[in-house]
Amino acid sequence: MQQVDVTFLRAFKVWWSFAWRYTVLWWPLAIVLGLSVHQVLHARPHVASTPAEFRHNLVRLIWEVWLPFFVVAVIIQTLAIRWALRRARWSDFRLQAVAEDQSTPAP
Repeated sequence: MQQVDVTFLRAFKVWWSFAWRYTVLWWPLAIVLGLSVHQVLHARPHVASTPAEFRHNLVRLIWEVWLPFFVVAVIIQTLAIRWALRRARWSDFRLQAVAEDQSTPAP
């Protein structure tokens, strides 16, 4: 196995490989999440009688959705990276996860 330099073009290829896979995995969930938030905000408009109460409810909803949203985003990013590392092949290089060998010095 020959090591090659990480050029800007190679780094861009790796980034693009991850980015489109992440987008493919993320958009279905983002659509469902957006529709869910829309439904919650517009299903019961009589609950918030004043604009201040509506803003308070909106801020509370954002805080309740943020943590699960963040966890799901991390999981999806991990799946996209795994997918990219397993499947991606470029014309002049490939990525490979290799266990650290203690007998050889780091480059």
